[in-house]
Amino acid sequence: MSIKYARQDDIVWRNEGARNSPRVILMVSDMIHQLNEVGSRVWMLCDGEKTVEDIIDIIAREYEVDQKEITPDVKNFIADLTAKDWLVNGN
Repeated sequence: MSIKYARQDDIVWRNEGARNSPRVILMVSDMIHQLNEVGSRVWMLCDGEKTVEDIIDIIAREYEVDQKEITPDVKNFIADLTAKDWLVNGN
């Protein structure tokens, strides 16, 4: 089974951008963090329902890039957010 990640419930966030150009703002421990467009889209896709492979597939299609090219970046980004306890295992 592939891992599914979900956003930590106690993190306040909102999308300041449009559907095709997301800009997620996070409030964590009284600090504001802004994710770039692709990071914002990955964050929004971490809903506890999609696997990492699903997220990679969606990002590849939406941004018209090869899956092999973005896989390490997406996995590293998710690992970074997980290490910060911003994402949790949604399985």
